[in-house]
Amino acid sequence: MRFAIDRDANADARKTRRARHGREAIETTRADDRHRVHVRGFQCVRRDATRRRRRLTARANRTVDGHATGAWLEEIATPYYALLDAGFAVDVVSVKGGKVPIDSASESGDFFTADCQKFYDDEDAKKALANAKALKGVKSGHYAGIYLAGGHGTCVDFLNNATLTRVIEETLAADKPVAADCHGPVALLACKKPNGDSILKGTNATCFTDAEETAVGLAEKVPVLLETEFKKLGAQFNGAADWTPNAVTDGKLVTGQNPASSKACVDAFLALLKK
Repeated sequence: MRFAIDRDANADARKTRRARHGREAIETTRADDRHRVHVRGFQCVRRDATRRRRRLTARANRTVDGHATGAWLEEIATPYYALLDAGFAVDVVSVKGGKVPIDSASESGDFFTADCQKFYDDEDAKKALANAKALKGVKSGHYAGIYLAGGHGTCVDFLNNATLTRVIEETLAADKPVAADCHGPVALLACKKPNGDSILKGTNATCFTDAEETAVGLAEKVPVLLETEFKKLGAQFNGAADWTPNAVTDGKLVTGQNPASSKACVDAFLALLKK
């Protein structure tokens, strides 16, 4: 899922967990810099003559090898409100557009956080999630950055998606931030630097670890094990203990390890957006 956020130039800034999850992405844009930020599996807010927006993308497939899944709600809700509270307008975007499926496991127990409840009580948020913009209509130049939320659904939607790859590469090439949490970093596997190297080569980064994937019983179902692929591509992998909040920043790229990392990931993303 993706989110895009806009902030009015004259407006004031608006005011751990375990296993399975869906994916999201978020894009945000600031009024003072006319940027947007993208997130895969997202919510989007458009930019107009007086406002700047960020885009949050949060779209995820409903199944992974027969396992019912979708976007992980916390990974959408937490960055969504953090970006809004920081004064950004948010666009929600998905690969195909329309309703973003949510992993039911993220709607109960400890996984259903205060931000999740707030999101489901928020008519504007629910409308954005039900009417996500389609990725094909997204122009990276309209946003300040991209935030890619997670959930196992992204293992289908984000993996080797040429359009998403292009948008991420364009955003980083323009010196704008990209954040990806949990399974959202699967979108980074196909991304290249201008010299043709993997965007992960020599880069400090994290993602949902192989140990966490094994713990949730999906190591045999997902198309790739993210930690393994990151290391193959030359990433300087920075993993923490299972279910521990962990976000890593390297240049304009922020990566988070798991749902519990949602706040740390968006906080690091905001720090880059505000520079």
